[in-house]
Amino acid sequence: MTFLFCGATLQAGTVTVSHGTVSGSDDADQAGPIWGMGVTPSIGVVSGQAEGPLFLTRMEFQSSSSGTGTETVQGDLFLQVYDGFEINQQGEIIQIGKLVTASSHSLDSAQFGKNQTLSWSFDGQAALDPEKQYAFVMASDREKEATVNDHEHLVPGAFELRSQDSYAGGDGYTARGKRRGWDLEFKATFERSAPVIQVPSAILGLGGMTLVLD
Repeated sequence: MTFLFCGATLQAGTVTVSHGTVSGSDDADQAGPIWGMGVTPSIGVVSGQAEGPLFLTRMEFQSSSSGTGTETVQGDLFLQVYDGFEINQQGEIIQIGKLVTASSHSLDSAQFGKNQTLSWSFDGQAALDPEKQYAFVMASDREKEATVNDHEHLVPGAFELRSQDSYAGGDGYTARGKRRGWDLEFKATFERSAPVIQVPSAILGLGGMTLVLD
């Protein structure tokens, strides 16, 4: 049973997880092509408390300052989140978990210039386990779920790295040979409760409150 209140957003707090920075000057550390990055929500917390399920609302990366590897970036790209992902020593995908969620919008390849902040927003409805590692990878199709034998819609890109200070919660998935410690700089934003669905007051009854039976 869920109560939805018009004009009210109930939150238990925002949690920010990051590794390095996703804006500013050249970090002199970049590479491509890279499939994406593994992130564990409880590792790298800079604000908030990563307890209980967390609801992803935004993920940000920074594009390569050199532009190397950007030739694979074409068209409109979403960010998909999987609960498992593994590459071999050649950078080939050998394991993909289930699709957990995908960004609510895409970024046009024209936005992938040198040293740009790449920001995808999410609807915040998928519950993520803060102790579990998730793979964030770019995709040309928001809805399609990738498998080992069918992942042509996954698109590697070129990103700024922080390889001298490895992220303990995951690795970058390099597409041309596995490189441990080649970790993307990122900033992830979560809420500790799912955003409340806003319902127009014109369709609400019960004095501004509607009851939804699950």
